[in-house]
Amino acid sequence: MSDGRIPKDLLYGELASSKRAQERPDLSFKDVCKRHMKVLNMNVERWDDITSIHSRWRLELQRGLKRREEKLRLAAEEKHTDWKNSTKTTPEDSALKIKKQIWNDQKEINSPECMEIAKILTLKPKRFTEDDFIKLFKQLQNCKWVKNTEEQKNLRSQLQKCCNASQSFIVTQDNSPLGTNIKYSAEPRRTFKITEDVVNLLPKTVPFKKLKHCSVVGNAGILANSSCGTEIDRANFVFRCNLPPLVDYKKDVGTKTDVVTSNPTIIINRFKNLNLRRKPFMDHISAYEDAFILLPAFSHSFCTSISFKVLYTLQDFGMKHQAVFLNPSYMNSISKFWKGENLNEYILSSGLIIISAAIDMCEEVWLYGFWPFTKDMNGNKFFHHYYDNHLPSKAHKMPAEFYKLMQLHAKGIVKLHAGSCENIWNKVILILNTQVVRNGECNTFTGLIERRLCKHVDVSELDQHEEFKRRQLYKVGSGGAGNSVEGVRLLNEKFEEQRLTLKQDLKAFQDSMDKTDSVVKQQQALIATLQEDARKRDLIIEKLEQ
Repeated sequence: MSDGRIPKDLLYGELASSKRAQERPDLSFKDVCKRHMKVLNMNVERWDDITSIHSRWRLELQRGLKRREEKLRLAAEEKHTDWKNSTKTTPEDSALKIKKQIWNDQKEINSPECMEIAKILTLKPKRFTEDDFIKLFKQLQNCKWVKNTEEQKNLRSQLQKCCNASQSFIVTQDNSPLGTNIKYSAEPRRTFKITEDVVNLLPKTVPFKKLKHCSVVGNAGILANSSCGTEIDRANFVFRCNLPPLVDYKKDVGTKTDVVTSNPTIIINRFKNLNLRRKPFMDHISAYEDAFILLPAFSHSFCTSISFKVLYTLQDFGMKHQAVFLNPSYMNSISKFWKGENLNEYILSSGLIIISAAIDMCEEVWLYGFWPFTKDMNGNKFFHHYYDNHLPSKAHKMPAEFYKLMQLHAKGIVKLHAGSCENIWNKVILILNTQVVRNGECNTFTGLIERRLCKHVDVSELDQHEEFKRRQLYKVGSGGAGNSVEGVRLLNEKFEEQRLTLKQDLKAFQDSMDKTDSVVKQQQALIATLQEDARKRDLIIEKLEQ
């Protein structure tokens, strides 16, 4: 374009209003055009050639604009994704937030209220009524439980010095070799000699020791409708007492079992001393997977024959369970130890014996189902056991033992849990279920919900409970579960119904697939027959042609 043309004069002319760097000349229209061309990723060195042909110039501009728009779009999407990921609340974050809120609602252990409770727990338990025990425990639950490593080590050191569960908790070949005369703990004048036949039935050493997180599960009625099964099964090692039923109570007590005790009177009364049919006993035992069955074979003389019957029955049926015998020496030693701790009792309960061994062998001990009272913290009455109302022996001082467990809890040695686990974990699960369904992330929080349940849950039903969940989420701790537990239970029942429906649909689908497989097999057999007939026919034709 020649000089003097208006477009060229405009192009090279200075802009009437332009921004420029300090001490730099004013921008011309050409400078602005080059700047824009650079933004569009166009070659500014060849701009004279590009603009000389109008159609080519428009085409280059369109291509440059498309590249720029695509670049801006990708940058915006990346920025939005980064922001979404930074502000997104995962199920793990929600669980942590809820647990943190629960933790913050509790008082510090060194607060005046908790210090006063610790002072009260130094008093003798006989000064308290049942209502006093329950009131004190409710106050104790409002204080944060923190594991006290020093107190735990101190008590473990005392237990190892007097009793040493890792070496003498059960009768073994090491602590009771051939020829040993074992004294019965309740009948010290009677003895049992370890013969060659008997010593071969004993384990070499104690098969469980140096454990991490242990759950010790009693059978108190407070476990009914507690939904503590998931929390109990989360432990590395689980002790249970007196062959409790599990199949119909999985939600409340869990299923994981590593050691379960068996009182000989249970074998006598419930299973007819194994003199008649033994299958009911084996069906009951199968619920404990491959657990150790702990029997007090040498507490009283009548217990020995029953305990050996259990051992032989397990062997005869080829079960993976192993019967082991509680060492009477350990029973006597642990009884003397607790008497020195102001727990005067003729016979310790099997629960306290197991707890003592767990403190000795486990790094952390949580207790469930130890509640010797006829009502819960809200005054609601229930059965003595979560499965029946059979009362304990009068030889045991259960309130005194519970008081001792409260003292251990206050010191941070064991964690004593009584009440509904729905207050914490089921509310977490409920919120996580909602988040997982909405986000379509069925595998984000493994173990709390099943993938198929996540896929088929009705989100509209969850929406109806949104306000309920917001109101009840942080009502945890004292006062029990109240209406929140009922609401959670109703919603969980809906989940369970949907899960069963899905299970039935899956079974129907599998049945149809089985039928399809059978039809396919029949067709394949028919094809094979036809192919064989064709082969024979070809052979006949060849012979005829020859």
